Amino acid sequence: MFGNNTIGVNFMYCAFCNSFKEKGIWLLGRFLCRECEKELTKILPVNPAYPFIVKRFRNFFLKQKQLW
Repeated sequence: MFGNNTIGVNFMYCAFCNSFKEKGIWLLGRFLCRECEKELTKILPVNPAYPFIVKRFRNFFLKQKQLW
């Protein structure tokens, strides 16, 4: 999904956090915002949120696989 704000900046829909963001990367045809990218690259397995993040990331890929 694409949209424009009033100053002409494109926002893309992050398939990981379900938000519209301005910056990020495309991963296997899906947009991942910069904040989620940073979260994924810095989280450690000892973090209590790790299982939740892994589950969300797994769903990110499963949704993509269903589109293939």
